[in-house]
Amino acid sequence: EFGFDFESKIKNDPNRFYKYEGYFYPNTYEFYLDDSYENIVRKFFSTFQRSLDSEVLDEISARGMTLDQALTLASIIQSEATTLESMGMVSSVFNNRLNNPSVYPNLQSDVTILYVEQNIKPYISEPNQAMYDAYNTYKCTGIPVAPVCNPSKQALRAAVFPDNTSYYYFITDKNGKYYYARTLAQHNANIAKAEKVR
Repeated sequence: EFGFDFESKIKNDPNRFYKYEGYFYPNTYEFYLDDSYENIVRKFFSTFQRSLDSEVLDEISARGMTLDQALTLASIIQSEATTLESMGMVSSVFNNRLNNPSVYPNLQSDVTILYVEQNIKPYISEPNQAMYDAYNTYKCTGIPVAPVCNPSKQALRAAVFPDNTSYYYFITDKNGKYYYARTLAQHNANIAKAEKVR
């Protein structure tokens, strides 16, 4: 432990792969060649701590979420949204699903499967299906076990202040254009449209 408040609030879950994924704030850092790893981690963590704004923290608390859950949601938004402008819309889809769990129990984000395939499976010696499923938002219900990247403060803000929409699906085409849908039928039509883009 490095003495930061948030450290004690990170849940020790056996299905969590990297304990501090999500907490290394993305920024440009300068280090000395012979810097200790403790100094390096402290610099990451103090930048993360400073990035948290009180309005966002208040909203996380008002929603009955933990910071870890909000960061996890933000990490999915960060990985799914290609622009700052798209973050609020992408967030609205996931938040709408979270707010309607009886109909949409899963977030269904492909980036969580990619995370398992690229960031977990190559680094463990024994297969761990429980861990894979805890990250895979086609398998787990609601917010997965832990972040899948280190999100920006903009992604964290988008996670708790989403755009106001009635969308439950989205897809992007090869050019990065987003198609949003309220129903599965509309989503399937969007998939067909997106696949025609050359």
